[in-house]
Amino acid sequence: MKKLYLAGSLFNEAEVAQRKLEGKLLRDNFKGKLEIFNPIEQPFNDNKDSLPSPNLIFLNDTKEVENADIFLADITNNDPGVMVELGIAISKNKYIIAIISDIRLKTANK
Repeated sequence: MKKLYLAGSLFNEAEVAQRKLEGKLLRDNFKGKLEIFNPIEQPFNDNKDSLPSPNLIFLNDTKEVENADIFLADITNNDPGVMVELGIAISKNKYIIAIISDIRLKTANK
């Protein structure tokens, strides 16, 4: 089974909700075909008092990017953490899917 790492900004309620929705949709549509790692679904995110240090989060996320076959990222906001993860994915020759989800871009040239 292929492993997918789902990356995207997590700095406001809308981004958190979007990442959770993306994880659900991926699981629903690729059941049995993809093992999905979604950072926002990590157990420590349920209780903000138990958050690990930024260093531990970085080390765990790096391990998961390295273990993934596919790296899927929303790069709309140029989030520094997502860009670091993208750099790791590039350095490890992962299959990369980058998405810009800004709906304004559909009509930006009109």
